[in-house]
Amino acid sequence: SSMELSYSVPWPLPLVITQSCMERYNRLFKLLLAFRHVHLELQGAELPRGELLAWALRSELSYFVSQVLMYFQQDVIESAHRKLLRTVEASKDFDLVVCAHEEFLATVTAHCFLRSPELHDALMAALRIAALFCRIATAPVPAAPAPSSGRAAMRTTTTLGTRGAELRRLQAEFTSTVRSVLRMMSSMHRLGMHSHL
Repeated sequence: SSMELSYSVPWPLPLVITQSCMERYNRLFKLLLAFRHVHLELQGAELPRGELLAWALRSELSYFVSQVLMYFQQDVIESAHRKLLRTVEASKDFDLVVCAHEEFLATVTAHCFLRSPELHDALMAALRIAALFCRIATAPVPAAPAPSSGRAAMRTTTTLGTRGAELRRLQAEFTSTVRSVLRMMSSMHRLGMHSHL
């Protein structure tokens, strides 16, 4: 969250890429970086073989994160970028280039839900759940105790039970968050706010 882009551009590009534009690019960059980071964490998490709940939950989280990331990158940014390039290449007027860039940024920030605080917050909540899952699921589990060690066996069983309960809680919270995200997206679509959904 403390990372940001800065860009030094020669004149007359500051007329196109203003400080306001850089702030919007930074918000977009942080959003994409957060999704990419969690996506890589989920992919790299080494889960114990016998924990089916952990494997199932990781699958759900990975699917959601990768689909949202793919939507942002391909359906929103790539599509808007192609349109921007076509406009810039065909333009003979500098003001049209400035307007095309503004339209590009407006489209990208709107369709990546940066101007929909409630939906943006729900997406970030889903990312926090995924990041927490990675910490819980990859935390070391005590090795199986020797058969003569009754107390150690109880501690291991309790640890695994607590971990399973925490994973079930995360799964329920994630399911609720995704339902909320889908409900908001559906509502936006019905209201014509995001007809591309």
